Amino acid sequence: MKRLLLGMLLFVACKKADDQPPPSPSPTTSPVAIDAAIAIDATVVVDAASAAVVPHAPPGAIDARADGVGPISEKTKIDIKALKAAFPSYEIKKVSKKMGEGDLREVYVGVSKGGTLILKLVGDELLQSVDIMSNDVWNPWGLTIGMTGVELEKRVGKLDCKDAGEATDWRANLAECDGEKVDHYEFDLKGEGMGKEVAEDPAKRAAATLVAIRWVVPGNGPPGAQ
Repeated sequence: MKRLLLGMLLFVACKKADDQPPPSPSPTTSPVAIDAAIAIDATVVVDAASAAVVPHAPPGAIDARADGVGPISEKTKIDIKALKAAFPSYEIKKVSKKMGEGDLREVYVGVSKGGTLILKLVGDELLQSVDIMSNDVWNPWGLTIGMTGVELEKRVGKLDCKDAGEATDWRANLAECDGEKVDHYEFDLKGEGMGKEVAEDPAKRAAATLVAIRWVVPGNGPPGAQ
């Protein structure tokens, strides 16, 4: 009788075990779909046109700002002695360079270091503009001298370009551009053909090279400047 009862209990226990659903797979072994956008090792794509490349200029750097370039402001006068005091570790030199035939000359005060021209200050007694010629100058848009027109447009917005020779004859090989998102600055592009062609042809403008970044002194800049 005892053996019969024991056999019945074992049968009931086995039946209950068979009726249980299978265990869930272990979380450590089950496949998990990972969205690449949130994976730790996923590449994050950043739109350089809207992201701040560097929030603040590095200590000691010459910086490009809406109100000036480094120690230069709209109150700066083109005075060699004063500029040498403002740029104590740089070479300051007045330059008058013949441009083509006739009496055309490019006149500016150059700020250089180690033989590299960094800035051109243009104007008579009153400063009109400052051309940034070197990547030694920090700017908040992440621009680099030598970048293409298409890269420039990504950072400063849609370009509005014109033939730079319209205002200055010897600049006829350049296109002078304004950026939709940037005030008080112009950008010189040099590409295939004359400046008029680069300004009017989207393909030539996109492939052209940025050769200068110009801060235009508010109220003192050349005619037509922003």
